[in-house]
Amino acid sequence: MPEKHTIDPRRPSRPNRLEDYWRERFDQSAALADDAARNIGRSYGHAVRRAVFLELIERHLPAGARSVLDIGCGSGTYFDIYDKLGLEIHGLDFSAAQLEQAQRRHPHAHLIRGELADAPPELRADLIVCIGVVQVVTDLEDFIARMAAHAQPGGRVILSCLNRLSIWPGRLLDPHLRFFSRGEMT
Repeated sequence: MPEKHTIDPRRPSRPNRLEDYWRERFDQSAALADDAARNIGRSYGHAVRRAVFLELIERHLPAGARSVLDIGCGSGTYFDIYDKLGLEIHGLDFSAAQLEQAQRRHPHAHLIRGELADAPPELRADLIVCIGVVQVVTDLEDFIARMAAHAQPGGRVILSCLNRLSIWPGRLLDPHLRFFSRGEMT
């Protein structure tokens, strides 16, 4: 595994208007992360998502798995779950402010600021997690290929995306989101 990576908030990522929009949004929300973390137990929806996520990991984690790469890890929302499973944590996010929150809460995590293309090519993980990211990716095929390249042989990928069949696409008029059908994701 590569050595621990450092976070350099001055390092510019590749320019992309869609990703720039979300980077700014996540940087702004980082100030709220501490308050949100304290109130996390009060949110039923969040508790349900975490329970489903843990169930998915336990069902699909390869035997002997030692590491996870969380793409779009933000402030480390799921790092405590990875800790409980004894996984070495590698997190990737383009928001320096979110990564600072993650590093403060989980100083042992190996964090990288940037896009998936910025991850060291030698970084491989037994589990790749990507929650809430693909809806802001402009080249999905390239992104999926890059994700697969970071999986250990026999590794697993857990990926979430916005569902085109849900009630939200017609209500969320945000041009910075993409919704997917099952066929588009298979």
